[in-house]
Amino acid sequence: MPKVLQVSVVENAVIGNILKPTYFPGLSGLRAIAAATVLFVHVELYKMMNGFPNFWNDVAIVMAQRAVTFFFVLSGFLITYLLFQEHQKGEISIKKFYSRRVLRIWPLYFLFFLIGVFSVEIYDKYMLRTIFLYALFLPNLSLALGFGLPNAFMMWSVGVEEQFYLVWPWIMKIKEEFIGLSVAVVFAFALLRNGSQYISGYFGNPIIDQYLRHAAEFFEMTSLGAMAIGGLGAYCLFFRKEFVLRFLINSWSFLAAVIIICLLFYFAVKIPYFNTEVYSVLFIILIANIGMGKANLLLENKLCRFLGNISYGIYMYNLLVIKLCMHVYKDVLHLKFNTGFHHLLFSIVNFCATVLVAWLSYQLIEKRFLNLKARLQLQPAV
Repeated sequence: MPKVLQVSVVENAVIGNILKPTYFPGLSGLRAIAAATVLFVHVELYKMMNGFPNFWNDVAIVMAQRAVTFFFVLSGFLITYLLFQEHQKGEISIKKFYSRRVLRIWPLYFLFFLIGVFSVEIYDKYMLRTIFLYALFLPNLSLALGFGLPNAFMMWSVGVEEQFYLVWPWIMKIKEEFIGLSVAVVFAFALLRNGSQYISGYFGNPIIDQYLRHAAEFFEMTSLGAMAIGGLGAYCLFFRKEFVLRFLINSWSFLAAVIIICLLFYFAVKIPYFNTEVYSVLFIILIANIGMGKANLLLENKLCRFLGNISYGIYMYNLLVIKLCMHVYKDVLHLKFNTGFHHLLFSIVNFCATVLVAWLSYQLIEKRFLNLKARLQLQPAV
C-alpha cells in the first residue's frame, strides 16, 4: 500500500485508519481571485459591447480563459484527493459521490437553465436542440455547434465539470492504472483538440470541414485534461511521490510558476499545441505550494474564505449582474465612462452587487441543499 502523506499544515489529515475531511489553507483565496478575475474581465467585455471605452483586449481574453482553466485544475485536484481519502478508508461509493455533486452543482445549474429557457424569444428546432443539450449537461457541445441559451453562457464550464465527474470516479476505482489512465486523458484531449484544428479545411468539403471546426471548438472547451492534471497533482501529494514533490513544492518552483504565468498573461501568449496543459501544470504548482502552506500569500483570512465559499455563485451570477448594472448605468442614469473614476466605480459596484447576489443565493438556495447533504451523512462540499 503506498504511503499516505501526513503533513501538519493540512488540518484533519489521515490519522491511523480514520479519515476526516482535509482542508487546504489558501485555496479559498485562489478560488476568490479566479472568480473575481472572470468578473472584472466580463465588466470590460460589456463595456466594449455597449460602445464604451474599455480594457477588453488579448490580455483580458487570456486571463478570463485561464481563470476557467484554473477552476478546472483545482476541481480535479480537490475531487481526486477526497476520493483517494475515501478509497483509503474502504471503497469509493459512486452513489455518494454523485449525490454530493448533484447537491452542490445542480441547484444553480438548473436555476440558470430555467432562466435561459424563459429568456428564449424563438423556439425553433435549433433552440429546442440547444435546450435538450443543456438539460443533458452538454452546453459545451451546444456552444461548439453555434447555439447557446441566453443569459446562461457560464453554464458551459459547469457542464464540462459534470462530464468529468461522470467518468472520474470510475477511473479512480482502478487505482493501479490511475497514472496511466490520467496521462492518457491529458494526451487524448490534446490530440483530439489539435488534430481537429489541424485537419479542419484539409478535405475541401464544406460539410466535413464544418463538423471538424465544431469538433475543434468542442475539444477546446472540454478541458478534461486540465482536470486530469489536477488529479495527478493530488495523487502525487496523497501518496507522497517524493521525486515529484521535490519539484512541485518548493519556493523556486512556486516563484518560477508565478513569474511565467504573469509573463504569459502580460504578452497574451498562446503556447502552440499544449497551451491548456502548460497552464495546468503551472496552476498545479501554485495550488500545491499554497495548499501546503509553503506560500499562502495572505490568502487564508476571513474575507478570502467568505469569497471562496460563494465563488460558484460569483462565477454564475456575474454576467446577469453586469448586464443589469450596465442597463441602469447606460439607459437609466445616462452616464458615460469619461474618467478613470467612472471605470473604477463601475467595477466596484459590479463586484459588490455580484458578491451580494451570490451570498443571498448561497444562504437562500445552496445552503438548503448542503444541509440536506449533511443530513444524508455525505462529505462536505468542495
